Amino acid sequence: MKQIFDPQIDEKDQKTDLDDIQGKLNEITSILVEQQTEQLRHYEWIEQNISQRFKSFKIHLQQNIDRIHDPVKAQDFVKEEQAFLHIPYHDLIQGTLIGQGGFGDVYRGRWLSRDHEVVIKKVRIQYLHDNHRKDLVNEISMMYQIRYDHILNIFGGCMEPENYALIVEYMSLGSLYDVLKEQTLQLSWTDRWSIAYQMTKGINYLHKLQKAIIHRDIKSLNILLKENGKDFLTKIADFGLAEIRHETMRQSSYNPFVGTLQWKAPELLEMGRHTEASDVYALGVVLWELGTGCEAYKGVDAQTIDTFVRRGDRLKIPINIPKSFSDIISRAWAQEPLQRPTCQHLLNLMKDVSSEVAIKEKLKTAAASTDRRIVEEATTGSLSPQQHSTRYILVFSADGDLTFVYLF
Repeated sequence: MKQIFDPQIDEKDQKTDLDDIQGKLNEITSILVEQQTEQLRHYEWIEQNISQRFKSFKIHLQQNIDRIHDPVKAQDFVKEEQAFLHIPYHDLIQGTLIGQGGFGDVYRGRWLSRDHEVVIKKVRIQYLHDNHRKDLVNEISMMYQIRYDHILNIFGGCMEPENYALIVEYMSLGSLYDVLKEQTLQLSWTDRWSIAYQMTKGINYLHKLQKAIIHRDIKSLNILLKENGKDFLTKIADFGLAEIRHETMRQSSYNPFVGTLQWKAPELLEMGRHTEASDVYALGVVLWELGTGCEAYKGVDAQTIDTFVRRGDRLKIPINIPKSFSDIISRAWAQEPLQRPTCQHLLNLMKDVSSEVAIKEKLKTAAASTDRRIVEEATTGSLSPQQHSTRYILVFSADGDLTFVYLF
């Protein structure tokens, strides 16, 4: 097959071979599908979606033929392929449905040529005209180039009709929304501060790019988690998808704004534009979810939420939430956009407070392990191997870990 498309071979022979392939395209495609299925039979789900893999092989065979017949079209293919890694659908195994987003269905899957577990985010778009296709390519290219610890990695995209999809990394714990709803994890306040700090860093990174990116759809469903040793790694997903959302809404009856009202800033409810401040408002609602472990506005209808937020009311923050965390929530979801802090400002606030929380939790753990009462007044400065206060002495091990708290 490689020889057929080799530009070095005799042009006349090549044309004859291509004409033969064109006339037997379905037959050749069937052989390719059968060979792949046989070679990869050990993979779960490989025998599913055979018809879609057939279409994928056929599309790519036809594209290779078109490249040779039409030099202009060949240049268009090259430009598009340079924008981001194109992953053919036949190089993917689409597994179980794990979610539904504002623009498509989300599947757990495997990237065959890399033998790598991925997530396949299929877009509800059947066909793209050339101008929309270029816009979509530019959008995916922008997302593909961003590499940051707290931004979900995009490995590439599938640009085949009926199988438009983003191929992204798999986060084993799923979304923060699911973690809180299913109560699968017991989050300490150290965990909560860490998750809050990481997701704020991710959003801040987007805001601080040379050409700032407004996320536009920050919600707990788009905050993804996975275990990272004893801690949790947090990443922001679904940024920069304005063109995909627009085209999805145009081509389907699915409303991408259903279910996102809980995180919408008051100015957006009045047809205002998305800004960094509206992202910060949405972050404030996610912080409320993280702190309380509850679903925002659960069971409340859309009209009531709209009226409630517009008049400046907010969800009640329980008294058991630390005041420092409560203050950050209140500042982030302020009614007026100019009154909300930037993500960079929030990071500074979180960094100061989270270090205090970590010290206090370490003190509590140490005190409990020695069967002594918990010390409530923790030193917030740097701690030397033996540091005195008016209430306690801290004793550290050789590697710097706090081991005992003696009261006097």
